[in-house]
Amino acid sequence: MTFIEVEAQIINIILSISKAEQAVERLRQVISQKPLYEPYAAFQRIDRKYGGYITTKSLQDFLLYFLYED
Repeated sequence: MTFIEVEAQIINIILSISKAEQAVERLRQVISQKPLYEPYAAFQRIDRKYGGYITTKSLQDFLLYFLYED
């Protein structure tokens, strides 16, 4: 792989990250305008063990719960 190819891949990665960050920011702005949105309540629903932090496992459990909820 040449330097130019590696450079192009790095640029593509950085652009992808930038686009994702922009999308997240737009969603954050939309959510923050919802009068009933409570960020701490959302955090607590994911932090089931009340550790004060969210682990990848707790996030996975939260998402799987909603995926398989009847």
